[in-house]
Amino acid sequence: MRLARKRQRQLVRKSPRAAKVRPSVEQLETRHLPSVVCIMGNVVAAPLQSVSLGVSSVSPNDPSFGSQWDLNNTGQSGGTAGADIHATQAWTVTSGSAKTVVAVIDTGVDYNHPDLYQNIWINQQEIPLSRLRNLTDVDGDGLITFHDLNNPINQGVGKITDVNGDGRIDAADILSPMRLDSHGNDTGLGGWAHHSTQDGDTAHPDDLIGWNFVNNTNNPFDDNGHGTHVSGTIGAMGNDGVGVTGINWSVSIMALKFLNASGSGYDSNAINALNYSVVHGATISNNSWGGASYDPNLLAAIQTAQAHGDIFVAAAGNNGQNLDASPSYPASFNLDNVVVVAATDRNDQLASFSNYGAGSVSLAAPGVEILSTTPNNTYSWYSGTSMATPHVTGVLALLRSQNPTWSYGQLINQVLSTVDPLPGLQGITKTGGRLDAAAALGAASPVNGEAPFIQHLYSDVLGRSASDGEIRSWVASLNAGVSRAQVVRSFWESQEHRLREVDSYYAQYLHRSADSAEEFGWVQAFQHGMSEADVILGFVTSGEYADAHPDALSFVNGLYQDVLGRVADTAGEAGWAALLATTGNRFLVANSILRSTEFYRGTVDAYYTQFLYRAADSSEGQGWVTGMAQGSVSIETAAIGFLDSAEYYSRP
Repeated sequence: MRLARKRQRQLVRKSPRAAKVRPSVEQLETRHLPSVVCIMGNVVAAPLQSVSLGVSSVSPNDPSFGSQWDLNNTGQSGGTAGADIHATQAWTVTSGSAKTVVAVIDTGVDYNHPDLYQNIWINQQEIPLSRLRNLTDVDGDGLITFHDLNNPINQGVGKITDVNGDGRIDAADILSPMRLDSHGNDTGLGGWAHHSTQDGDTAHPDDLIGWNFVNNTNNPFDDNGHGTHVSGTIGAMGNDGVGVTGINWSVSIMALKFLNASGSGYDSNAINALNYSVVHGATISNNSWGGASYDPNLLAAIQTAQAHGDIFVAAAGNNGQNLDASPSYPASFNLDNVVVVAATDRNDQLASFSNYGAGSVSLAAPGVEILSTTPNNTYSWYSGTSMATPHVTGVLALLRSQNPTWSYGQLINQVLSTVDPLPGLQGITKTGGRLDAAAALGAASPVNGEAPFIQHLYSDVLGRSASDGEIRSWVASLNAGVSRAQVVRSFWESQEHRLREVDSYYAQYLHRSADSAEEFGWVQAFQHGMSEADVILGFVTSGEYADAHPDALSFVNGLYQDVLGRVADTAGEAGWAALLATTGNRFLVANSILRSTEFYRGTVDAYYTQFLYRAADSSEGQGWVTGMAQGSVSIETAAIGFLDSAEYYSRP
């Protein structure tokens, strides 16, 4: 497998003008073109299967899945963990169906690609009857697919053979000419193309897998790369140990080529392609193209698709413009079957090149440095709203597979109503969110399921609210197998929490704010192993505390007030003052009070109130108090225990 990278550059091309010919359609993507090539075919990532904290996920064994941050962002390459479409959770519900037909209206598709060939659509009505009667629907889905044809039972004379000799049955084999005898009868050899039509579409004979509207042939092979890349995101074969995975592991991709090798084409051919897709059973079309002027004929074609229940998914465009003010077509057609997609990066930020619009752009999806299939057994990283669009198309296809009787409106509403809201998208897209496949399919959402726990930790330990990115990062850690106890300890031992603790000690014991040098010193003490009790002892035996409490009685009363939270009783006051007068050892007195059962009881009660929002009964608190008194439980251990408890985790 070859992976190609290059510095991003934007390509916007138009075909030459000709008299009385409509403006060309611009290709909307920036891409990484080959410069440094490395062979990755022998690098195999270990398959992952994990269930953590009630959230299930399934990860495929495709070697480069770990580089597909858009499907599963673990923070790789400087990204933010969880800033993805949550595909691994969605796949616990469904990984797609060959019954779902998606039209890729683009530069064509490399239908022989080892990561795509079994997911290419076959026009069932164009399968020659002389071959169809010999074929077996292996998986019983009512279709003859390339999955069926790659079963040995469907291979041989009178069926199909590996005509191109690449070791598998792919579209090139069935597009090969059928061998006929002298009477024009099928010999059972060669492919299925026989210069005729069976489905009544006389304008497109032998349209076995789609159509090439550039050259008006039945061969929609991709000579640019764009359409193959888009197709891989929608439906690269998943969990097959090869290359990458698509959002749909199984789907039928109808290859409709209307853009030429340079990525340019005519909207008249786009109209023809869309009309073809509707007639031949596609229910979703991916349209990663734009730049056309307003064309009533294109509008009418999309309306016809709408009437047939077709969803038209369109790229927002790569000009960094507000489409509300500067319309671009087809994205700006205001129809309820049109879904317009902006692009986000691996940190859930709107891509700098992406168009937007609160009234015209539906949602966003990953579209920066997306790894997918490219022609001739290659894989490349492309960027653009062209790359974001097939993510939405792919999730709509998954949802169609899960709910085949739903209307186009139900499917679209489900996707748009379950986006992951992002601050950076508020007010610039209709939904203010990024695509969430798991939520759309009703899978356990890693963010929705674990977010309250993380939000509580930020509030209770750090004293502030968490950002969306912070929540996703911690949730990703939990779903990767990090325990709640480890997460809690990370919060408690973080520099941010230590600074908060130190500041509270300055306020509580010295009744003032700390400067940065003082804060730094105490944080360093924590990091070198000092416990909470040791730090408190340091404050109450400091020279500054002594200056504020110069005599024995004021020192004892200060400890009662600051450490035990109450006024000293007469006996206690006298006893500690006498000990202090005898020994002169303030450290001994302060340490004894900090090791007292009363201090432990107060600490435990405070944790019940602070973390569990309730009071403890005597039996609950006693266990913690006993452990502290015996030296087996520290203040820190007790706090982590409360925060790691099932009751804390389930707290509303």
